[in-house]
Amino acid sequence: MFRKTVILIGSAILLSACVATSIPTTTKVSDTIMMGVKTSLAKAVSYEYKANIEDGTIKPCDKDTRNEQASHPGYMHTEGATLDKMLRDYMAMKFSNVDSTSDPKIKVTLKDFWLEQYSTDSTGKQWLVALGGGEINIMVVAHLDMVFEISKAGASVTKTIRVSGDSAHVTGIGTGTSTSNIDRGNQNIEFRVADAINAANNKAIIMLNQFFESNQL
Repeated sequence: MFRKTVILIGSAILLSACVATSIPTTTKVSDTIMMGVKTSLAKAVSYEYKANIEDGTIKPCDKDTRNEQASHPGYMHTEGATLDKMLRDYMAMKFSNVDSTSDPKIKVTLKDFWLEQYSTDSTGKQWLVALGGGEINIMVVAHLDMVFEISKAGASVTKTIRVSGDSAHVTGIGTGTSTSNIDRGNQNIEFRVADAINAANNKAIIMLNQFFESNQL
C-alpha cells in the first residue's frame, strides 16, 4: 500500500489529467561540448543512425528497476528523433564531409531508453505528505543504452555504453504549499524530465567523441 502511495505522490502533478503529457525536449548540444570538438582529419565518413525505440508514450520506472509505474499516466517523448538531430549537429561539426559511400563507416545505435522517477524524501515525510499535504522532492533520471561502431577497410571496432542524466523537482500536494499540483511554465516536472534527457544525450555525445578520438578519427 505504501509503495502505491509513493508512486501517486511522485506522479501527482500529472494524475489530475489522467493522460500522458508531452516532454518539451530540446535538441541543444552543450556549448562546452561543441567548443571542444576538434575537426577530424578524415576527409569523409559514412554515418548511419538507428533507434531501436519508438517515439511515443513512456511510463517512468521505480528507482534502480525497469518496473514501470502502472498508475502513472506517462509522458509523450520524441527521444529517437531528438537524439538523431543532436548527433547530426555534432557530426557536421566533427567531420568536413559526411556521405553514404565513404570509408570509414560510422554507425550509432540507440538500443534502449527509459526513465526513473522517485521521491528522495524519507518514508516518514512521504507518509505525512500523503496524509496531510506538503511538498515532496522528486528525482527524475533518464537512461540510454547505445552502441558505437566504426568500420574501416574490412575491420570494425564497437563500443557499448550506458549513460544517464538527472534533474530534481519539488511537487506540492494539497493547498498552502509554495509549489502547487498544477505547476506551469519552466518549473513543471515535464521540464525537469526534459533536462534529464538532454543531460543524458549530451553525455552520449561526449562518449562518442571520445570513441572517435581513441580510434584516430
